[in-house]
Amino acid sequence: MIEDWYKGEGNYFIFRETPPISTYIYSVAVGPYAEFVNESGFKVPMRILCRKTKSALADPLPKFKLIEDAITFFEGFFSCPFPFNKYD
Repeated sequence: MIEDWYKGEGNYFIFRETPPISTYIYSVAVGPYAEFVNESGFKVPMRILCRKTKSALADPLPKFKLIEDAITFFEGFFSCPFPFNKYD
């Protein structure tokens, strides 16, 4: 348990367990980011993040549409619902 080894000061976070994911899909990024949230009402909540310095160049709507189409296609192709509760 994290409480057993964490003795320092500050904050720590405990996240719920996630489904297995391939390491080539996983990433960690740090910095000031702009956030774009898909507000289309699609069944999977999604957002896109980009560096704030590039946010004026971002056009997230076509990307959200592409992701929605891909999720819908692959759910039908594999006869399996999207396995995650969000898409970032």
